[in-house]
Amino acid sequence: MTSSLSPPEVPNELYVINREKLIKSLRGHLSSSSRPHQGFVFLQGGEEQSRYCTDHDDLFRQESYFAYLFGVKEPGFYGAIDVATGDSMLFAPRLPDSYAVWLGKIKPLSYFKEKYRVNKVFYTDEIVHVLLDLYKEKGNPLLFLLHGLNTDSNKLSKPADFQRECRRRLDLFSPLLLVKSAAAALRSSSPSSDWRRWFEEIAAAVQIVQRTIAMPGVEVEDPTREQESPDCSPTRCCPCFSAATSFRHCRTVPPRRRSRTAATFSYLPN
Repeated sequence: MTSSLSPPEVPNELYVINREKLIKSLRGHLSSSSRPHQGFVFLQGGEEQSRYCTDHDDLFRQESYFAYLFGVKEPGFYGAIDVATGDSMLFAPRLPDSYAVWLGKIKPLSYFKEKYRVNKVFYTDEIVHVLLDLYKEKGNPLLFLLHGLNTDSNKLSKPADFQRECRRRLDLFSPLLLVKSAAAALRSSSPSSDWRRWFEEIAAAVQIVQRTIAMPGVEVEDPTREQESPDCSPTRCCPCFSAATSFRHCRTVPPRRRSRTAATFSYLPN
């Protein structure tokens, strides 16, 4: 298969799987410490940012962990998952009527429920009331917030910010739970296979460009082009995944093998 280098569409069912895996991991963590399966995983999505003092909005990018669990593309959302039942809910911003004048029709809550495949959708100004109503135990809801150090940026993740009524009883959970859940979903979820193949082909294409710049005049085989070669059968190329074999012996590896080879080995001239 020849890649167009365009990312495949992400099915919303993948976010459902991601939430299920997170709750399974969190319940295992609670059981190991003899704690009850109750409370809510509570995350805040990204906020729209303007350019300095102007009214120009920068291109919105969703907060990564929030995007992983809910797939929400709009800013200003919150999300929660009931640890006891596994039910998920979104909290959408209540937009003013003037929004429709400039940005089009204001979508109803039912639109977001169907689009993002969650159990319930409320407005953000209802967060305290909803969580208090759904929490079956005495006292304020037990909340699991995103918190921890991002070792790539050396910055701390930002816990959700909300009304003080729900801040008295908190339990912080580390992004490591999300990372473990993401890794499990990537390995076992069939909807992610197209994305994995796309990542591999992008990595191969990037290395082609890098090697071409580093070694001017050296012809490098295009990893996205499928060819047949009598001296490079799939059987002979299989050892290339673990052996330190130069790229000239694997120029015509079939597409899925090509990507792994391109991302693993150096491209050497004949």
